[in-house]
Amino acid sequence: MWDNPRLLNAAANALIGLAALIFAYAALQLLLRSPLFPLHEIVVRGELKHANREEIASTMDGVGGNFFATDLAAVRERLEQVAWVRRVDLRRIWPDRIEVTLEEHVAFARWGGGGLVNTFGELFAAPLNDGSELKLPLFAGPAGS
Repeated sequence: MWDNPRLLNAAANALIGLAALIFAYAALQLLLRSPLFPLHEIVVRGELKHANREEIASTMDGVGGNFFATDLAAVRERLEQVAWVRRVDLRRIWPDRIEVTLEEHVAFARWGGGGLVNTFGELFAAPLNDGSELKLPLFAGPAGS
């Protein structure tokens, strides 16, 4: 083995490649755990008529990590659980900000026993506190129709 230059070059290249992979992994872990890139601002955009801003703010309180490590999919999932929120778009803005754009459901009709139907035909559950639910038409039918 020691007298075969091709085999020695291949072994050396494999070791260099392995060292480069380990170095890249360590650098990525350092970047994800680094306090050098903290989040300073979370901006919420979108016209909110029914969604409660305090509930949205309390949902955003648990956002942890730095600019790179924040799990945007988990944040999106948590925000979509807020009653009137239909869709959430998130994006990172360099160097220290996350921009959240919310789209609310627009109630089109009441559905059966207590849900609402939005203008896209999607069923959702949310309270209408202003009495406007009585003005909405009532849809009834089998589930999924």
